Amino acid sequence: METLTEVLDTQHQNLIKFDKLLTLNELSLEEIGRLSSYFFHYNDINFNMMFLNERGCRWFGLSMENIIDMKEEFVRKFYHPDTIEFEFPKIKRFYNNQDGDTVYSNYHQILNPSLQVFSICLVFIKKCTCLPGFVSITQPIESDLKISKKIKRIINEEMFRKHHERNFKYLTLRESEILKLLAEGLNNPQISNQLFISRRTVEQHRKNINRKLNVHTYKDILSYAYAFDLI
Repeated sequence: METLTEVLDTQHQNLIKFDKLLTLNELSLEEIGRLSSYFFHYNDINFNMMFLNERGCRWFGLSMENIIDMKEEFVRKFYHPDTIEFEFPKIKRFYNNQDGDTVYSNYHQILNPSLQVFSICLVFIKKCTCLPGFVSITQPIESDLKISKKIKRIINEEMFRKHHERNFKYLTLRESEILKLLAEGLNNPQISNQLFISRRTVEQHRKNINRKLNVHTYKDILSYAYAFDLI
């Protein structure tokens, strides 16, 4: 079982090699797709899928012709809204600003139709040298990678941050400060003493925090504190 570091290095090199083979007209998209151990795809500059290898088609349960015909509907159906909102603009900036052998890598949430859940996938993207668009390798990570608990925690915290960033922005500076102290284990009297405010004021701030963030347990508080770097 590969480690995350090994996969990052291998897939970066694979994508550069695949792009060169395609540019030199030594292999076609179909032939490269058969070489790839994971999903190999070519997308136009608007993210429309123009080619997906057989492994990827099996994952989605669709033929390549169906996927191409779906155009933007494919993205809306199979990519998590957060991935579309946060990651696609980064890819477009990367495409517009990069040349050569630079590879963009990150993770996307992509629907696994057989399980009806969004799976975390590592995605490697390179501006295609000979075609207008980009070539990519996408690798689901649940069962294929030996990922440390630390990496899993970082991914989960980043996903939590994206999902809850809008709610967190509604907190005032004082409410964020109290949320931090709650995460550190302080109770209302201790917070009152540390901030030199009344206990009633602390209680009111806590009510506001609970309402804005919909937190009910200490675990909920910790999730926000870790994701937004309060502790």
